[in-house]
Amino acid sequence: SGVSVGKTKKIYESPNTISKVLSEINLKKDKVELIEIGNYEKIGKDYDIWYRVKINEFEGWFYGGIKL
Repeated sequence: SGVSVGKTKKIYESPNTISKVLSEINLKKDKVELIEIGNYEKIGKDYDIWYRVKINEFEGWFYGGIKL
């Protein structure tokens, strides 16, 4: 699906893959503050949750793949 590769996540403006990509983060290195847990969505073979997060000076959404 191209949503994420390994521990790196694309940060989207809205919780969908057609919105603007704001940045990419590394979940192991970047300090990420969870703001909101969004809806489940099926993308390709994956069925996971959108997460709204704050990273440094901006906010955005990424898709799945974290353990709370």
